[in-house]
Amino acid sequence: MCIAASGVNFIDVYFRTGLYKRISPSRSAAEGAGTVEAVGAEVAEVAVGRPCSLTPWRGFLRRYAVVPAALLVKIPIAIDFQTAAAIMLSRV
Repeated sequence: MCIAASGVNFIDVYFRTGLYKRISPSRSAAEGAGTVEAVGAEVAEVAVGRPCSLTPWRGFLRRYAVVPAALLVKIPIAIDFQTAAAIMLSRV
């Protein structure tokens, strides 16, 4: 997945300030959104080029992430990457 947007929440701040013990290597940002760049031979849930978001998954403060296809949430065309990443941990 090519990451277009990632969220930074209180837990990310807690890890960086040392309030919570970090798991090494640190993988901040628990939610993200981007475009599927490649899929495994057995993947049928999503296709290359599909905008998706995902949480909880540590490690979205990077350009690319390898994530389980079964956990991806397809983003509707009307929703941008920033909103899709932010809404994954929001409560209404």
